[in-house]
Amino acid sequence: MILSLSHNDLDAFGCQLCILDKFSKLSKIDFYNTNYKDFDFKVNEIIDRIEQNREKIQLLLITDISFTEKRSLLLALKEVTQEFKIKTIFIDHHEYSEGFWDGIETPLFKIHWDKTKSASKITQEVLNITNTNLLKIINIIDIYDIWQDENKFFKVAQNLNNYFWTQGRFNLLNTFIQNNYNLPSNFLETCNNFYKEAEISYEKSKKKNLIIHPRKDISFSFTDEYFNNYVEWELQYNKVFVCAAHYGLVRLRFKKGSDGYPDDLVKIIKDKILDGSDKGHLHSFSFYLEDVSLDTIVEKFKQIDGIIKTSIEEYSNCSK
Repeated sequence: MILSLSHNDLDAFGCQLCILDKFSKLSKIDFYNTNYKDFDFKVNEIIDRIEQNREKIQLLLITDISFTEKRSLLLALKEVTQEFKIKTIFIDHHEYSEGFWDGIETPLFKIHWDKTKSASKITQEVLNITNTNLLKIINIIDIYDIWQDENKFFKVAQNLNNYFWTQGRFNLLNTFIQNNYNLPSNFLETCNNFYKEAEISYEKSKKKNLIIHPRKDISFSFTDEYFNNYVEWELQYNKVFVCAAHYGLVRLRFKKGSDGYPDDLVKIIKDKILDGSDKGHLHSFSFYLEDVSLDTIVEKFKQIDGIIKTSIEEYSNCSK
């Protein structure tokens, strides 16, 4: 038996494709996916299953999951896998504080951490995946997940993410495997329709003043379904895009490279917004609001705008 714990997004999908390609003919695999709201429950479910010791668990794979605020939970997983001598492979690419990994890795508990790649790309490399078509899919996921918008295949990567979310998510695993990792026959039609709908939504948002530009280089908006398209379009003209969903998720995206803010400035802004937390990525992170009322969201937008404004001013003064 092999256990797999991962996120619930496209990058996790790529990780699971690699895991299935490598191990599906060798062992039964049970997948656990978390959206972070049920993070503790999923981890404790695995710990309880191991402690029951009713089956031979040969391997635990943890992919694309950030434990930056849950180190004690990671140590609990390590302890139980060490006790029952279960080999564990931990693969991730999120931000972590200095010294986070100290004392964690052992011969039975291997850490593979690289901020420069998607988790699925690291998984592909660690598991030595050789299927040519699967490698193409993983490379496309990597382009999307670390937002390589300068890459000529970025549009395809965006489409693959939209396809994943609208056409069944992890139910698509068998579809891709049985099709030898070629894109499904309805891929282009589905993605073209989604793109047209996203454009309509974006234009409506602009006409209704639901995309707010309080000053140069920053914009705020409200959307659920078409968030990544909004990011792409807004970051063509801005350095920061902040978006709130109706269920209280606030997401921030910063433009990368020379056209965006310097990385050390982004780090300062992120630290202030998240109160020093390292969760997420440097240019891409999010948090939830408990109160999802419009007034609360607007107030949070104002707070974020103020943090960015003062951080830029302080950074500029220090640079003189």
